[in-house]
Amino acid sequence: MPELRRSWIPGLVPPGSGALLALPLPEVGPRLMDATPGQVLDAILPDLRRPFPRIDAAIRAVRLYRWEHGWTVFRPGYLHHLDRPHEQRA
Repeated sequence: MPELRRSWIPGLVPPGSGALLALPLPEVGPRLMDATPGQVLDAILPDLRRPFPRIDAAIRAVRLYRWEHGWTVFRPGYLHHLDRPHEQRA
């Protein structure tokens, strides 16, 4: 697993671990609004297994955030800031 810890707020991700942000497809999100974290994981895990076939063994925790009338929109190049330490991000 790539070393992602340096890119996060200190202490957020334990040493030797990584973090993955997974967003449901727009057509799936509304039906997951009242779901438990386990139900959400069950709904998105099949899609996560495609690029990460052994992901089940790596999952240690699930944190669920809900936005009823919103969605994530990343501007071009947004994720490149993750290569810089938290203190250097604008």
